[in-house]
Amino acid sequence: MGRRDISICTIGGTGHGKSTLVHAILESLKPGAYDNYNRGVVSTSNYDFKTAAKKYRIHDIPATYVARSFCNSPRYYGAVLVVSSVEGVTPEVRKHVQLARWFGIPTLVPFLNKCDLIDQSSNLLQAKREIRTLLYLNGYRVFDLPISHGSAIECLKHENSGWEGIQSLLDTLDRTIFSPYA
Repeated sequence: MGRRDISICTIGGTGHGKSTLVHAILESLKPGAYDNYNRGVVSTSNYDFKTAAKKYRIHDIPATYVARSFCNSPRYYGAVLVVSSVEGVTPEVRKHVQLARWFGIPTLVPFLNKCDLIDQSSNLLQAKREIRTLLYLNGYRVFDLPISHGSAIECLKHENSGWEGIQSLLDTLDRTIFSPYA
């Protein structure tokens, strides 16, 4: 029997770059294959991708549809928590993490996006601290979980600075997302 897709989703605040991050992931794995990706369209979209270790189906969920998506979708084995490094942990992000816990999503993998727009030293550490605190307060594993960071838009512009963050995120997904199919 072949490997089945592991369903994951994106959660995070409006404008934090969830759709851009999904596009950057897809572009990093198969350049040019997703040029028809619709940016700015508010709808739930599903995309398949493979890493060296696993095969995923990622559901790109608009921020306003998170609760509805959790109710009406197949079981998610994890979620990518996208947080803008400019805005940090907003009330909307807090709500999404609470909903993820309530609906039984076992693992959240954080990605700190838009790092090209901040002073990388102190602001990055502060944002990571906020994310770890939020995850801890909601019962998620935090101490050995890396928080990947980068700029999804820089990846799509084919800038060298963004690809390391995407690769770090994919490695973290492979190490932390488990399903009966993997």
